[in-house]
Amino acid sequence: MNSLPDAPDEERPGLDSARIGPGAIAALAMSCSAAMADPTTLVCENGLRPDQVPHLTIALDESKGTVTINYPVTSVVYPGSAGPFITPAQSAGPLPAKFDSTSIVFDRHDRESGGFYEHFTIDRVTAVLIDYQSMKAPFDQASSDQKVIWRYTCRVGKAQF
Repeated sequence: MNSLPDAPDEERPGLDSARIGPGAIAALAMSCSAAMADPTTLVCENGLRPDQVPHLTIALDESKGTVTINYPVTSVVYPGSAGPFITPAQSAGPLPAKFDSTSIVFDRHDRESGGFYEHFTIDRVTAVLIDYQSMKAPFDQASSDQKVIWRYTCRVGKAQF
């Protein structure tokens, strides 16, 4: 039904490219960026490493397309060693990341530690992080004795006090 009683359908106002001004384009751009998730921190736990507390955290910034990984201090005792091997807490990033509706994917390559590679995927539905680690080559090119896969279950971190 025509909303303007005296105007035929072809004269009704509507959207066309000649009527969209710079303000409308800016508003559309702002609404698209507003749909991106706010910066979020994930707390990720590895069931095989219950001693790894605090847990791995990942700061996600979808609007910037980046992630920052925060590794906790770790202490490992190797058989036959005199004491624990302690790795201090450290961060990596911000690292570029690809965000889509179902996953977040990013990589880390630490050249200083002899060619350590990590490829991460986070499933946005299940909140599962898979960390593909390898030495001397990317995971798909590394020999089987130079790679390992870690699985973490993540949750959104919230201030506790």
